[in-house]
Amino acid sequence: MENSFIYNRPRKNHNFAFYKAQYFFVFSGDALFSPFFALFFVAAKLSTFESGVLLGLVPFFLFVGDFLCGLLSKSYKINLLMMRILCLLEAVMIFLCGTFTSFPALVVIISLASLSNGALFQTQDASSSICCKKEKKGFDSVRIYGSIAYCLALFLDYFFLKDATLETYSLIFRLSSFIFILAFLSTLGNKDYPDVVFAKTSKAKLHFDKNFLFFLIFYVLVNGAVNIAGYYVPLYLKELGLGDNEYSLFYSIRVVCEICIILPYHKFILPLFKSHKNCLIIGTCLLLLSLFMSVVVPYKMPLVALYNCFRGFGSGFMIVSGVGFLLETLGDERMTSGLALVSAITNLFSGVGNLVSPYVYTGSSFILLFGILLGIGLLGYVSLFFTFPKERNVPIKS
Repeated sequence: MENSFIYNRPRKNHNFAFYKAQYFFVFSGDALFSPFFALFFVAAKLSTFESGVLLGLVPFFLFVGDFLCGLLSKSYKINLLMMRILCLLEAVMIFLCGTFTSFPALVVIISLASLSNGALFQTQDASSSICCKKEKKGFDSVRIYGSIAYCLALFLDYFFLKDATLETYSLIFRLSSFIFILAFLSTLGNKDYPDVVFAKTSKAKLHFDKNFLFFLIFYVLVNGAVNIAGYYVPLYLKELGLGDNEYSLFYSIRVVCEICIILPYHKFILPLFKSHKNCLIIGTCLLLLSLFMSVVVPYKMPLVALYNCFRGFGSGFMIVSGVGFLLETLGDERMTSGLALVSAITNLFSGVGNLVSPYVYTGSSFILLFGILLGIGLLGYVSLFFTFPKERNVPIKS
């Protein structure tokens, strides 16, 4: 029976530097597009039903993209090809989104944009994590460029969106499309590792243990609840009187909080808290606090500040410790499929939640919706305590 493994021999290249550029371009392009779905649909004068359908399609097709990523990702070389194709597809769909705003057109455009987005982010994370391991670099040292880019783009959106019209969103989306073209060009510099071979995977290696399954339940319920809230909090804040540009500014503050965790994570935070699991416990508490704020704070400025700060710090922990926990649990050979599976089910859960949510907040209130999501997140939090992380291998200095 043939086992999954990677043949590694040291080889110098510039992949690590190119991944920094890719994270910068991909995240800055995404920051000009993804955070504003709900507000863009309002500007396009879509009905609550139409907006709900489109918001439901976003995570559903992110799920399809994650599934395709796991299905097609057979080697590091294929991952590189996928990233190039997906960057171009994302650029085209975002450009079209800024051009056609009818509901039937948006159904097709948003679906394909979300599909490429889901596959692109998972392929990039899986490929860059392997690169980081080969180059003996921390994943946070390359992922941080994505957060920095996201923050800068959102800060610029504050000035763009002072006049939050449909024409303004169209201009921003076209700028996003151009940046994804730059992301595609940066992927051309990535080289395959000729000595990296993913052997055929045996059925035994496809088995995920209980540790992974409990992590899956935890991640889906917590991140699913937080993601669903993320689509509807902007609408709630708009109802409270917050401007689109003010939302963008506070979103950029959220990313600053995220950076404050990612940047020192491996050097200071992980050694302090001893394990990725402990960091996940802290990060989840902060994410659940962000949901709690949306339930108990009825004023726009305190709510937008507290919600984004708690979510930013929590996301910072979740992003790096989640990848680290999975890499320790699954190893290189199952990392891509495991990450794709976790993200796919989370997005499927979010898609169903987005379809149901409009009926909850229109029939009752946003507060009830956020309270339900908080309860779901708490259930997921309990599952985390049934995971038992593997011991970290600390290199011994001679």
